[in-house]
Amino acid sequence: MSALSGRAWPGNVRELENAVARVLALSEGGEIGVSALAADESTTREASGAAGPKTSPGTMRAEVAAFERGLVERTLAATGGNQSEAARRLGVTRMTLIEKMKRYGLRRGGAA
Repeated sequence: MSALSGRAWPGNVRELENAVARVLALSEGGEIGVSALAADESTTREASGAAGPKTSPGTMRAEVAAFERGLVERTLAATGGNQSEAARRLGVTRMTLIEKMKRYGLRRGGAA
């Protein structure tokens, strides 16, 4: 709790929800440690441009699609391509996951 409350949340509740969803989707056990939150914070900082300014920001739709594709791809890789487990971690049905995989051109193991 101190790791969560000690971190700046410029996006407020939405950013907190997204961070928790990412960590849950990528966690392998039933418990989330401070190290997972720290890793997520550095990943979020890099993705948001905190490591350096973006030269040409994309549209919101493109940015969301890129984030979603990456999340699905990482989750599939973390589950060894197990679609049922990946869907469970992402909080979606297996059919929704399959639709997203088709949309983003992902194969079973997460690679395009």
